[in-house]
Amino acid sequence: MNHFIFGYGSLINVHSRSLTTRTRDAIPVAVNGLQTIWSARAELYGFTVLGIRFEDTSKAVGVLIPVSQDELEQFDE
Repeated sequence: MNHFIFGYGSLINVHSRSLTTRTRDAIPVAVNGLQTIWSARAELYGFTVLGIRFEDTSKAVGVLIPVSQDELEQFDE
């Protein structure tokens, strides 16, 4: 593996990650300077999207997910 994804929101959940690709153990992390925010309502699907923004005084919790180049492209889709 030579790439990592910072997963937050639903990507913290192993089942949610597995809907995109085969997952491995995720590494819990906290990242200074990021803030998670409820950013948009997806009316068609009936949920609100969790986004992220730069915010010097905040910390976002999530997971680092090791992925291959092919898996990285699957998450981009």
